[in-house]
Amino acid sequence: IFNPYTGRTTIRNATVLGHFNGFWGTGIDRNDVTNNMTYENVRVEGWDTGINVPVHRATVISDGVFRNVNDIVVDTTEDTIRTVDIGADKPLDGMSPSELRHESILNPALGLRAIRWSLSEPSMFRRQLRALLRAAHHGPVKVLVPMLASLHEIRLTLDNLAHAKRQLIESGKPFGEVEVGAMIEVPAAALTMPLFLRYFDFVSIGTNDLIQYTLAIDRADEAVSHLYDPWHPAVLHLIASTIRQAREAGKGVSVCGEMAGDPAFTELLLAMGLRSFSMHPTQVASVKQKVLRSDTRRLAALLEAVLTSDD
Repeated sequence: IFNPYTGRTTIRNATVLGHFNGFWGTGIDRNDVTNNMTYENVRVEGWDTGINVPVHRATVISDGVFRNVNDIVVDTTEDTIRTVDIGADKPLDGMSPSELRHESILNPALGLRAIRWSLSEPSMFRRQLRALLRAAHHGPVKVLVPMLASLHEIRLTLDNLAHAKRQLIESGKPFGEVEVGAMIEVPAAALTMPLFLRYFDFVSIGTNDLIQYTLAIDRADEAVSHLYDPWHPAVLHLIASTIRQAREAGKGVSVCGEMAGDPAFTELLLAMGLRSFSMHPTQVASVKQKVLRSDTRRLAALLEAVLTSDD
């Protein structure tokens, strides 16, 4: 993520997918590295040497993204990196409230954030896309786009990706192809899954935002935060439907957010057909134990009763 206002580059919410020690999910939180870069909430899922990763040896390529961190990023089987996701409860460091014009004091959760902000700053967005494409030259990369809600946004996003490819071709810089996925965190996206599955290679359900938008609750507002209910039938139906449609289409589907790391939801998500969870590393052990002790066939048989229950 390149901040055009501060000149600072941030690697945020990157995920390296793999497998080690029988489970997924180690994390790295915010370390300063070379060339005025910041590492934020970068997940390294599947690296045999553990979670304490020094990042001072990161190598930066010209578009402002690392090429490797101790040879992790480009040498693992697969990397998933989310495009810039700022706004509401995800501020961009070093920017004043006036610069973060999308952070409306009235309702920032519904403002210019995530992909909306990227599409409003095409130069910045294409710079990040170029960096991701160049990283893909060194190894498999997946690009995950947050908060998409409409065909218009989908087309603009893919047009920007195509534009970034043309820029690299014209400049003679090598790059690789990337798989493109969508975050399903807006009800409009969950309710139009066939459309999203036609355009994207995989999806990831962002439960935190999906819950707040489905229930019209700002989770950052203490006055209504008690109404934030991941067990609400509407939320469960949207998640179950999204997982089912993605699996039927043969597309990868994962869940991130607090639900993925809460053992209270593990069996329910397994019953829905989920097989890929993204969570904080401190939650891995408890969720792993739930998974290992679960009979997915038995759980799947109980799903209909849960979804039709009034409670």
